[in-house]
Amino acid sequence: MQTGRLGGLSYAAPELTIWDDSGLTDREQALWVAKGRVGGIDANPIRAREPDVVAAVLVPASWSYTEDKAYVEWLEKEYALASKFPQGNYGEFHIWIRKERQSQIYK
Repeated sequence: MQTGRLGGLSYAAPELTIWDDSGLTDREQALWVAKGRVGGIDANPIRAREPDVVAAVLVPASWSYTEDKAYVEWLEKEYALASKFPQGNYGEFHIWIRKERQSQIYK
C-alpha cells in the first residue's frame, strides 16, 4: 500500500507492507523527496513498485492529492476508487485499488 499518512494505517494493519510517500521509512523514497521529487510522479520509486492499494489523502490544503493533476490521472488510469473514510478531524482517505487486482482485494 502507498500512502501519505503512514501512522494510523501502519499501526492498524501491521501485517501489510505500507510505503510512505514522504519517505519517512523508505530510503529510496526519502532520497527522491529530498531532491525535490525530480521527474514528477513518473519517477516516484513507490509508483515503480506498483502498489496494489493507494490510500490518498484528500484535505483542504495545497498538499491534497487532488492538487497534483498528474497523480490523479495516474490513479484514474490504473486504479479504481473503492472506498472513502474520514482521516481524523481533517480530511478523508480515498482508497484506490489497482484495477487488475480489484476482484482479488475488494469485494
